[in-house]
Amino acid sequence: MPADAPPFRPSNPWWCALHLPQRALDAEARHRRALDDFDEATPWALTDGPQQRRIHAANAAARAQGVCSGQAVASAQMLCPGLALAPHQPTRDAALREWLAGYAYGFSAEVSLRESDAVLFEAGRSLGLFGPWPRWQQRLRAELADYGVQVRIACAPTPLAARGLAIAHDGLAVADAAQLQRLLARLPLGLVGLPEDALRLLERSGFKRLGDVLALPRAALAKRIGPALLDQLDRLVGRAPDPLPLYAPPQRYAARL
Repeated sequence: MPADAPPFRPSNPWWCALHLPQRALDAEARHRRALDDFDEATPWALTDGPQQRRIHAANAAARAQGVCSGQAVASAQMLCPGLALAPHQPTRDAALREWLAGYAYGFSAEVSLRESDAVLFEAGRSLGLFGPWPRWQQRLRAELADYGVQVRIACAPTPLAARGLAIAHDGLAVADAAQLQRLLARLPLGLVGLPEDALRLLERSGFKRLGDVLALPRAALAKRIGPALLDQLDRLVGRAPDPLPLYAPPQRYAARL
């Protein structure tokens, strides 16, 4: 369902995924802003890998000069001689996700940090307070942009589906089970959240999209990927429940804006 569709009220739990497409950059930028040491016009990048010699992520000014993730630092500096470098700090990424969970907790008591690149929260029970959904989604985007956080947003009946759809179809809101199955079938396997070894195995076997895998007979699928991954696929499409570890706000909190 498009974001501008008429309001609706899903009867079952309805999950919203706030996917962070550039969480390392946003986390670093928020840290620098807090220190009053930030200029978006300056090309800068985060490094990682052995001896910090690879680009982990680059800001828009650096990307405009050809700097990209995975690039050797030496190559990036040749393309952008004024490139400012800083080591990637995963603890800042984690702090950003923790902050985003606290933000989402203002809308729902069911918030989860299980997925490393997204925050999930149950939105269906809160539509009466914050809806209709198009207006609520607009509020989320505007407020998070003011906080310097870029997000991709999608809603679906299962948390794993919401996360995958947020990456593939920013702004999508799906309440109909049949529509969800059609959309999931077209998802590339890389967006489903499968472990890397399972993903490589399936891709080597010629599978490219989730629908290709789900079309296999269940016994053959279980033999090919094992019961644990089969359970993950069942939770993704809604055939099995998916209980999430829920975020609990800290008893003490301090922040600087």
